This record gives sequence, structure tokens and C-alpha cells, in this order.
Amino acid sequence: MAYLNQEKNIAKLELQKAQEEELNLIKFENEKRVKEQQDAQRIILIEAEKVVDLVGQEYIEDVKIVKNKIVYIFKPNTNIEAITIRYGAMALVKKSFNDVVVVVDIEHILKSRLK
Repeated sequence: MAYLNQEKNIAKLELQKAQEEELNLIKFENEKRVKEQQDAQRIILIEAEKVVDLVGQEYIEDVKIVKNKIVYIFKPNTNIEAITIRYGAMALVKKSFNDVVVVVDIEHILKSRLK
């Protein structure tokens, strides 16, 4: 009888240990995901700052993040050659009389920076 109680206690301790390990693994995965999100946000912010520096802040009307794209809106006749060189074909450029809009996919930015 004592042997059975001891086996139950051992099984109970092993179950508790496995549950604790599982909780630690879940906690570690959550922390890793949060860190990756923060790193991605930091990369996007740095990239937006670089574009502002390349073009010049006085030419920028607005910078927005829409879904998974960064949208830069510049004043008309802004020289965006530095941006077209930086992003190449990955940048969608639309010029009008009122403004110049450049759209860049965030996924492209993250892939190029995380290599």
C-alpha cells in the first residue's frame, strides 16, 4: 500500500513538473513573440526616419501606415530619386499635381533588414 502511495506521489510530482515546464515554454514563446513585434516596430520606425532624412523633412506632408504598407506623401515636385534608388521596383510611386505618393511594403522592409 505504501508503495502505491509513493508511486502516486511520484506520478503527481512528474505531472506538476511537466505542467510547469509547459507553462515556462508558453511564457518563453510569448516573450519571444513580443520581442519580435517590438523589433519589427523599431525597424519600421528607423526606416521611416531614414526616408525622411533622405528626402528632407520640409518636403514631407504625411507618413502613414496602412495595413501592411508605409505610405509617404510628399509635396509636388519633390526629388524622390533617393527613395527610388533605395527601394527600386518595390516602391509604388504616384505623382500628381497636388502631391507625390510613395508606397512601400512593410514585409519587404522587414525581410531586407532581418537577413
